[in-house]
Amino acid sequence: MKNWYSKVRSARRGFSLLEVLYTALIMGVLTSVAVPLYSATRCGAETKTCLGNVRALAGAEARYKFENGAYTTNAASLIGSGIAVLPACPHDGSAYTLTLNNGQVTITCGSAHSGANAMTLL
Repeated sequence: MKNWYSKVRSARRGFSLLEVLYTALIMGVLTSVAVPLYSATRCGAETKTCLGNVRALAGAEARYKFENGAYTTNAASLIGSGIAVLPACPHDGSAYTLTLNNGQVTITCGSAHSGANAMTLL
C-alpha cells in the first residue's frame, strides 16, 4: 500500500529555481568575502618573505665582513657566507641590490612594492 507522500515525492525531480538561486546567492556572498581576504593575506606574506630575505642577506653580509674584513657589493660573493642561493623578491622576482657608501652597506629590494624592505649595516 503506497501512501500519497511517495507519489508526490517520486513525481518531483531536480531542484526548483529558487533553490538554485539561493545556492548561487550564498556562493556569491562567500566568494565576495573570501577573495579580498586571500589577496590581503598573500600580499602580507610576500612582504614578510621579502623582509626575511633582506635580513638573510644582511646576516650573510655581516659574516662576509667578519671573514674578509670588508663588505661586498656583489651579492654572488655572499653564497657560502650564510646563504646557499641568492633570493629573489617574491612579488616580482627582482633581485636585491647591495650599495656600499662610506663604509656602510645598504640592502634594498629591487621591487617597488615597499620602501620599508631595506636594511643598512654599519
